[in-house]
Amino acid sequence: MLVFTTKIPVKSTLTEKMFIDLCTEWVYGSPHYHNLEIKYDVSAHEDYEITKENVKCQITCYKDSNTSIVAFRLNNNDNGTIWIIDLLFIDDNGNRFISIQNNCNSRAYDPRFPKNHKPNFIKKIMENEYGADDLYFSVTDTPLICDKTNAVKYAEYICGTVKKPLPMVYVSKDFDSYTVDYNKLAKWLSGMAYVVVEDSKETSFLMKGLTDSKNAHNGYIGIYYPGSEKYQIYSSADVLSGELERSISLNLQQSLINHMSSDEYNWTQIQTLKAKAKLVKNENSSKELAEFIEYADNTEKELKEKIEYLQRTNDALTAQLESLKVKKQASTICLSTDLTDFYIDEQHDFVLYVMREIASKMHNPYESKYRQHEILQSIINNNDITGENERIIGELKRIFKPGFKWNSATKNKIKSLGFTISEGDHNKITFHDNKYMYTVASTPSDDRGIKNLMSEIEKGISISKKLL
Repeated sequence: MLVFTTKIPVKSTLTEKMFIDLCTEWVYGSPHYHNLEIKYDVSAHEDYEITKENVKCQITCYKDSNTSIVAFRLNNNDNGTIWIIDLLFIDDNGNRFISIQNNCNSRAYDPRFPKNHKPNFIKKIMENEYGADDLYFSVTDTPLICDKTNAVKYAEYICGTVKKPLPMVYVSKDFDSYTVDYNKLAKWLSGMAYVVVEDSKETSFLMKGLTDSKNAHNGYIGIYYPGSEKYQIYSSADVLSGELERSISLNLQQSLINHMSSDEYNWTQIQTLKAKAKLVKNENSSKELAEFIEYADNTEKELKEKIEYLQRTNDALTAQLESLKVKKQASTICLSTDLTDFYIDEQHDFVLYVMREIASKMHNPYESKYRQHEILQSIINNNDITGENERIIGELKRIFKPGFKWNSATKNKIKSLGFTISEGDHNKITFHDNKYMYTVASTPSDDRGIKNLMSEIEKGISISKKLL
């Protein structure tokens, strides 16, 4: 199962030997792999393998007329759970990238979904300043600054008219401050995205005109994708205090996994390409060649289909597995319900919201000595809120606001949040169940009417509003 992936553009001066040296430096500096002694001459382009205890290292190379690849694989058996990190140095017609793929394979029946693991190898790339240089989109672990002199370049990215290798996270200014620690965010997202920070409100107003108001503003953070007009906007009001950076990082990692194309180079594909090239050279084995190429093509097709299937079902698996979160502790709690979640972890999050509300009202200093308090705090501290409800409510508030218009764009946004729409003399939107049906006027008479509608929807479907 793929749990992390990214493809980092690197400097043209980075060579195959420098890449292998960086890989071995990373292995030696790791507390998990430091006992592994790697001796490999990349100029020979031969296959290499070394195993020690539960760790295996493999290196292979492939080259054709346009592309040269050096692939470094680290296989770690952690008590039956297999972690496989593939690092691929790719030279494609002079454009150089390092592709990083982290897979987790396990035969254990474990309800926990593997956490997204960003390999520390990316930190080594940044420390050695191997990320590709660009006047406006350098690959680094520090934020890029958007000001009046370069705003047009970042506006082009937001509008989807330029295509860069990585997504862009745009941090807007909120009066005289920011809602996130953008230096920390840039380090967290290094190798995954360009982190661009707006320098002033004047730049924000300029960006508004350049992007037709697609830019994040007033302290909001936007994630924009290369060559696409698709984007997501985040606000500190949508998540728990201090959780915005983490939420953005996790959502970006998931987006990169979902976006990964089956045409991207991977370890299995390289092995197939090498085998094909070897047989092509053997003119005396035409029958064997045809049979093998057919087999290899079918195998590659099956692998692509499997990757696409896994990616399509990834969200569904997340919903199923995350709803059965099990912590590594002395005991666990499983509660039964005859209701079906409308979205990921709906009922799980509701229980945690109620517990947090109760905890917030316990102010007696002696309560910490009570078993009730101890159990309550343990459950709160060891279980994370997924936060899908806050995301849905936040998106609805951005839709149902003064100036609301009932058009195709608005209807598509509403549908994407889980609503069904019934149009007629009175437009109605339904959130999964007819109990949660609301009437929407095509042309609201005043702003108060749309505010009242939003209040009615939030009252009906929000699970985070206070009960006590």
